Amino acid sequence: MDLALFFQLLANAFLPTALLTLSSFAIILIFKTSTTTNFAQGMISTFGAYTTALFFAKYGLPIYWAILVGVVFGFLVGIVVDLGIIRRAKIVTPVGKQMITMGIVLIFLGIIPLFVSLAGDIQVAPVMDGSVRLFYDEGVGYHRVIISNHSLVALVVSLLILAALFISLKFTRWGLAVRATANNEKVASMMGINTKMITAVSWAIAGGIGALAASFLAGTMSLLTTSEVGMMTTVQIQGFLSAVLGGFSTFHGPVVAAFVITLTRSFSDYFVSQYSTFIIYGVVLLIVMIKPYGLFGKKVIKKV
Repeated sequence: MDLALFFQLLANAFLPTALLTLSSFAIILIFKTSTTTNFAQGMISTFGAYTTALFFAKYGLPIYWAILVGVVFGFLVGIVVDLGIIRRAKIVTPVGKQMITMGIVLIFLGIIPLFVSLAGDIQVAPVMDGSVRLFYDEGVGYHRVIISNHSLVALVVSLLILAALFISLKFTRWGLAVRATANNEKVASMMGINTKMITAVSWAIAGGIGALAASFLAGTMSLLTTSEVGMMTTVQIQGFLSAVLGGFSTFHGPVVAAFVITLTRSFSDYFVSQYSTFIIYGVVLLIVMIKPYGLFGKKVIKKV
C-alpha cells in the first residue's frame, strides 16, 4: 500500500473517531452510573447541535463560542432528563429507564422540528474551513495527504476531553465516587457518597460531550433542517456496538473499540466499500462469540 494512501485513510477516520469515541463514552458513563441503556443519547446530542447552529447562524457567535453554548445546553438537558424525568418515574428499574429514554426520543422528535421552525427554518451548520496538506506532490496518484481542519480539530478536542475525563476518573475524588457508584450504588450510598449527584453529573457530562459530537457532525452538512433530526442515529448505534465490542464492564473498553470500528470502516470503505458494513459487524460478532463480555469486559460475580 502506498504510504500516502495509508495516512490518508487514517486521516479520513479522524472525524468518525471523534464522534464515536465521545458518543461511546457518553453511553457507557450513563450505563455504569444509572444502570440503563440511554436510547435518547443521540436525540439529546442532536438538540445540542441545533442549538450550536442557532447561535452560530442567527446570533453570529464565533464558531468555538457557539459550540460551547451547544455543549452547555446539552449539559443542562442531561441534568433535566435525570432530575426531572428519570427520577420522577413511578417504577425506576433498568428496563423502566430504557422505556423512558425511548419516550424521550419521541419527545425530541417533536421538539426539534418546532425549535427549527421558531429559529427560522434553516440554520447554517458551523464548520472550520481549510485543510492541512502533508506529503504534498503536484504529480498524480496518492502523493499527498489532506486533512480538513474540521476533522483535525474534532479529533484533537475529543482526545483532550476524553483524556481529562479518564484522568479525573482515576485520580480525583469525583472519579472515585463514580467508580464506586458504578460498582455498587447501594454500598456507595451507605459509604456517604451522594450517588444521586454522581448520576446527575454523569447525565450532564453525557449530554455535553454528546452535543459536542453532534456539533462536529453538523459541520459536515451545509444546512440543518428538520430532515437532519436523526443525524446521530447511526453514531448512536455504532456507540452501542462499541460498548458491546469493548465490554460494558469498563469505561475504557468502548472507547478503544470505537477506534477499532472507525479505522476498520475507513480502510474497508476504500478497498471493499460494498462489504464494509458486513465486515465490521462480522468482526464484532466473531469477537463476541470468542469473548462474550467484550475485548476488555469480564464476568461480574456478585455474592448474595
